[in-house]
Amino acid sequence: MSDMHDKNSDQTLSAENATPLKPDLASARRRMLKRGIAVSPVVLTLVSRPVLAWHCKSPSAWGSEDMNPTTSLRTNEGHNSWLDETWTIGNWANNTTRAKYNKPWNVLKEQCSALNDTSTQDSDGNFDYTKVTLNKFFKCTALTIPAGLIVNNRPIYKLFAGDYGNQFRRAIVVAQLNFYLLNGQTQIGQCLGQIDLSQMASGSFTPQSGGNPWGSEKIVRYLEANYIAVP
Repeated sequence: MSDMHDKNSDQTLSAENATPLKPDLASARRRMLKRGIAVSPVVLTLVSRPVLAWHCKSPSAWGSEDMNPTTSLRTNEGHNSWLDETWTIGNWANNTTRAKYNKPWNVLKEQCSALNDTSTQDSDGNFDYTKVTLNKFFKCTALTIPAGLIVNNRPIYKLFAGDYGNQFRRAIVVAQLNFYLLNGQTQIGQCLGQIDLSQMASGSFTPQSGGNPWGSEKIVRYLEANYIAVP
């Protein structure tokens, strides 16, 4: 099992000046299971933190509204407050902060300590996210690999920067990262679960409500429209 999924110690999202929390993980797990949410240990380390308003829709609800061009989903009415709920793909490419969140790679390094070794450090011994390869990243995080992405020793930040891969692969990886690291800070877990994201990574997804399977383009539209993974 990965370092990221094994880590059960209580941490805040802050990579700097953090004050450790001490949530009742058993109670947190019970609360989340009652809501039918797929839970990972990383999620449970964050679940006790204050929850912000989150307005994303489940795949079933969004898919139904997407078929009706007169709904607020099409016009994006009332959705302008959603933008600061997750890190963007650009934040992951450049390790930049957004709203109240710290730099994403600093937060991920705390949850997945195996990312930080001599192969990913600069000459002063500091962690350098640009040296994290696809191999090291997926071995440490155990995220579902998007369909068509060849895992090798290319730096993963270049995937986010658009140097290789496509928007589907970028969005799937960032959506999973945001889910694991921000669930508990937001209510993203009430919109979809890790099982949904794993299925989306295949490039074909059918909502629980049924209907025609979504292809990769519609999956990306869903993730972007609900601010789970935006450029």
